[in-house]
Amino acid sequence: MTPHEVGVADLLGAALLSGAWPRRLVLHGAQPARTTIGTELSPPVAAALDPLAAAVAADLALYGLSVSESRGATP
Repeated sequence: MTPHEVGVADLLGAALLSGAWPRRLVLHGAQPARTTIGTELSPPVAAALDPLAAAVAADLALYGLSVSESRGATP
């Protein structure tokens, strides 16, 4: 089993059963071309990252939150 094999319905069911159901729920995602173990993104996921990040930032702005751009990890 990989992290990709846990479905949205499974996660929502676990949240409901554990009493962790959120007041608001917004889902964003990308469809992977493959779910094999590896470190490289599939082309569809790589192409979806910027539009996905923009959509998340736009939704956060609706709640009065802002996002700053960061490239790479900092030590």
